[in-house]
Amino acid sequence: MNYNYPNLFNGVNNFDLVLSCFNQFVYTQAKEAIQDLKFYFGSNPATSGNLMINSLLDAIEKNDIENIGIPIFNTIFARCQSTPAESREILERVQLIKRYTREQMAPVKKLISDIVASTYIIRANSRFADDPTEFVNYLKTVNMKSSGERRMSSTNFSDIDINTIIAEENDNVVKSKFDFINKSFPNDGYPRASTIIVSAPPGVGKSLFLTEESMWMALNGTKVLYGIFGDIGMRDMLIRMCAIHSGYSFYEANKNLVRLYKELRDALKGNFEISVNPAGLVSIEEFVEFGKNNDHKVIVADYDSNIVLQDKTDSMYDLYGKMYMKFSELVADPYNKLLFVASQPKINAWNEPIIGLTDIGESSRKQHAADMIITKGKEINSPNHLSIINIPKNRRGETDLQAYSIRLNNGRTKIVPRAIYQDLKNIQEKREFSEAEIDQMIRAYMQTRGGVDRSIQQRMAQQQANQFNIPPGPSPF
Repeated sequence: MNYNYPNLFNGVNNFDLVLSCFNQFVYTQAKEAIQDLKFYFGSNPATSGNLMINSLLDAIEKNDIENIGIPIFNTIFARCQSTPAESREILERVQLIKRYTREQMAPVKKLISDIVASTYIIRANSRFADDPTEFVNYLKTVNMKSSGERRMSSTNFSDIDINTIIAEENDNVVKSKFDFINKSFPNDGYPRASTIIVSAPPGVGKSLFLTEESMWMALNGTKVLYGIFGDIGMRDMLIRMCAIHSGYSFYEANKNLVRLYKELRDALKGNFEISVNPAGLVSIEEFVEFGKNNDHKVIVADYDSNIVLQDKTDSMYDLYGKMYMKFSELVADPYNKLLFVASQPKINAWNEPIIGLTDIGESSRKQHAADMIITKGKEINSPNHLSIINIPKNRRGETDLQAYSIRLNNGRTKIVPRAIYQDLKNIQEKREFSEAEIDQMIRAYMQTRGGVDRSIQQRMAQQQANQFNIPPGPSPF
């Protein structure tokens, strides 16, 4: 047998590979595989004896990532007699690489895994060139920590890759537009690799909520795919998006659609894609495969009942269970999408102001599959789009959080204090509230509330002062 290193790099040069090891998503893997990397670079004629590469690998071997900084690099540059221009170029390259995300560094992680695997094969070949049985047995005993294969394994607590966990925290969080949702999570935003069900009765505004939420994400740099299945067309979607972005009413947005579209197009910077499909045309399998084969971090399915369920022999309960099992492929590694699915609650909950976990329609398997469920109830006694937003399930944060909201004439959802919500409920005539009107109500309420709070604080402070001025009573002795 004779095994040499394959052409692994596909255009990535050896020096870039070493510098890539200083990225926070790669460092721990490189440190675990450092002897194999040294073996590779030492046996490669192009890099054998290269002082700079050897010094960089030594730094990885001897230091934790938090200790890697300018002083270590300056020591390496001095040892290698690098010119100021060369040193500056290397530091700028490392700083650029450290900004790359987990997804961008995935090819490097795979490359290191391939080098490790190749190293073991070369070692096996040198030891057991004439003994195929021992060759295979040797490879069976190898513990390839950096293989990245999706097999059942365990990790000793002492070996947990804490650097990658910390590095992934910011990369794996997508902010909500709504502060109460962000605050429901310990990391202050939706964790990626999650399925979020948004459930509301017809006409309450689950699609508008999802449009506003996903637009917010796209406007802040996250790539979004919005899949529409029935109910609304492209023009409807454009009017909604332009109204939400501009603050114009739907009527005014429609009148100024060309101008508002261009403004929104420029603001989104290519981060928002729309897929419009008639109800019952696209299968769950087709939707999931389409979602896998793009680089969007957030995917919206609006809504589940209009996606084709292939196996008509199963009960509705089983069909929706299988649908959400298929959805779960999008949020699993390596795709790690943040998936929103619009869904309707059970009919008997359509007129409820607060929709709970057991009210989610069709199949309780949907409840189990979701990482988070957001519901919007219906205030049947109000004609002005009032709704209580509830979080009945949150696998990675707080549950049973409620926010009081009104849907404005521009399609936006506005969170209001409970006292204002109660006042709005008392208005029985139909009104199309503008955002300015609601903002004025909130300002007036907060000013009044601030005065009350100050008065309470002053009274409490006076009571505390009085306690210290009470003359002592008679001695009990």
